[in-house]
Amino acid sequence: MAPMIAEIAAAFQVKNPHIETQIESKGSSHGITDTRSGACDVGMVSKSLTAEHLDLRSFSIAVDGVAVMVNPANTVMLTDDQVRKIFSGDIRDWAAVGGPSSPIEVVDKTEGPQREIFTAHYGITSMTASPYQKVEDKEVALELVATRRNAVGFIAVNTPNIQSVRLLPVNGVDPTAENIAAQKYPIVRPMILVTNGQPSPLEDQFVQFARSAEAQPIIKANGLVPTP
Repeated sequence: MAPMIAEIAAAFQVKNPHIETQIESKGSSHGITDTRSGACDVGMVSKSLTAEHLDLRSFSIAVDGVAVMVNPANTVMLTDDQVRKIFSGDIRDWAAVGGPSSPIEVVDKTEGPQREIFTAHYGITSMTASPYQKVEDKEVALELVATRRNAVGFIAVNTPNIQSVRLLPVNGVDPTAENIAAQKYPIVRPMILVTNGQPSPLEDQFVQFARSAEAQPIIKANGLVPTP
């Protein structure tokens, strides 16, 4: 989300050269806590807010998808139940889901919106798969799956170099921008900006620019679907 907002901020400054913007990428949790503490004026959050966040005002900018990824050489198709069993450790060999006999290598990402949305959709309560590798960055997860034939993981659809892996459909629906925009693909996460209560005039000016038609080409160029 941060690269997209940085580009939007740059375009905003071109129109408003007297206003200086600074972008810091720390993750959704920091986007919330820093907004509350006043460390930032507008926070970036890539997950839905809950009743715990009623003090914040949220403004939807775009929507992204989260998908299961496998190595391009892997031709299997997985049902929701098979995905759940693979990541839970109940299925440990690709032969059990129609692939060649090889141990399934699960790549997990540390806590974050992608993981929350992924595990919630598939009803995964714990990942006890083996072999199993947990990484902090989605870029590392992408590289592992792209270079290891037996690896499987999950990732945001708009991740750079996503073409280096194969993304699996959900119930026959591919995780494309078109299907996400049409609300056909089910595993999605919002990209939102938050302010601490009612935004100030300056904060509102930036938020409205990020939601305007002028920002939509930037959002689309980053592989995201603008919020109507």
